[in-house]
Amino acid sequence: MFMCYRCNSEARDGVQCTMCLNRFDFPCAGITEAGYRKLGDRKATWKCNTCKTGTASPNLSSEKTVQGRVPSYGDLENIRLELSKITKQISSLPQLIASVKTIQADISDLKDMKSEMLDVKNSLNHVHTSTY
Repeated sequence: MFMCYRCNSEARDGVQCTMCLNRFDFPCAGITEAGYRKLGDRKATWKCNTCKTGTASPNLSSEKTVQGRVPSYGDLENIRLELSKITKQISSLPQLIASVKTIQADISDLKDMKSEMLDVKNSLNHVHTSTY
């Protein structure tokens, strides 16, 4: 269920504009449900009449969000806090990447050493079996 952006009625099904992200019931979108279903892949580029005619800027139509309301200060503060947490979490990524590269180099060195040890073992086995 969603609220139609144009008529503000609750709707079960409809379309979403790919530019402004507003949702419309089929009558307000100016398309039938069957017609919309027949669009196939073109559904991914469907635009409302406002965006088609260019009378509103993308994603800012009447300064409303997808939910049909202006974000409050609390919403923006929560977003800011979440972004701050994410920034702190990713700040250690360069160090982790360097550590992973070091570990990969160490594994490569160990594989080389294993190969060399197998060569030594085979040589010793050859010397040991040839002396008997």
